[in-house]
Amino acid sequence: MPAETDKGGGDCRVRIYRRRPIFRRRIARRRKDSWACKGRGFKLKGIVVTLPKRHNVFISYHHDQDQAHKDRFVRMMGDHIVDKSVNIENKVSDQAPSEAILQRIREDFIATVSVTVVLIGRCTWQRKFVDWEIGASLRDTDTNPRCGLLGILLPEHPNFGKSSYNSRLIPPRLADNCWEEDTFASIYHWSNDPINIRGWIHKAFLRRKKTPWPNIKSRHPFGRNWTGDCSRGWQP
Repeated sequence: MPAETDKGGGDCRVRIYRRRPIFRRRIARRRKDSWACKGRGFKLKGIVVTLPKRHNVFISYHHDQDQAHKDRFVRMMGDHIVDKSVNIENKVSDQAPSEAILQRIREDFIATVSVTVVLIGRCTWQRKFVDWEIGASLRDTDTNPRCGLLGILLPEHPNFGKSSYNSRLIPPRLADNCWEEDTFASIYHWSNDPINIRGWIHKAFLRRKKTPWPNIKSRHPFGRNWTGDCSRGWQP
């Protein structure tokens, strides 16, 4: 599957004001158009940028292997997201999940979250808690609306930097929702540009009212962590 490369900061446009009077007048007549996103804006060296809304974000990742990337992500995105992540592994039973456990994850730990970001390393697809967190994020209830969802390939991932990725090397519940062109979720490559990532998160937020494929109960939750060679990927 192709991974998205977005260099435009989500749904926002950048307007460059030049010194020529004719061009400035032309831009002035268009200031009330629909180019800009809703959110906070700023001006930098003649460039006006309007940022999308700052969202509550839950970060799902492999705690043993990718903690450094998670910490770096939080530092980089400090002014662009509200980090709602918690270490669920220390707070819920590690037994095979029942409906009650998944519902508890949704209501107790992801209730105020609007977008879930999955940091995808070499072995992230093997982790049961990543599977449970994605499944809980996709639940849509009267009190807790469904979260938006996206994945970010980390530099250690075998497909990082490539034009496509092997869906068997990303968490299967995330892969289920990245198959078609108009998907519920999207996969991106790690970026050091927080404004780009903020745009990706806003896109995921706008997609959250779509229906995940085909429904969240179509794939049984992991009963345990997968073991073995990560590079072989998950099997149907």
